[in-house]
Amino acid sequence: MAPAITSTALFPVSGHIPVGTIVFYGNRKDVEAFFQAPDCNIKNQILKKHKVKYVYPKQPIECGWNLIYQENRNYIYEFK
Repeated sequence: MAPAITSTALFPVSGHIPVGTIVFYGNRKDVEAFFQAPDCNIKNQILKKHKVKYVYPKQPIECGWNLIYQENRNYIYEFK
């Protein structure tokens, strides 16, 4: 899970299919709902729905997920 604009570039690099991209693929509404959700329960439901394993947000998210990478304001969380 990453913002739609970022997801477009992440697939060629990571090989992981994005939930939604800017124009061409997936469910952009769920991506927007995820990043606008006010609480972790909603975020977790969206992640489970799409069987997401990793979250790449623009800023830290405090939902108890495993932070596996943090450098230069880049964060990658593992969702189990």
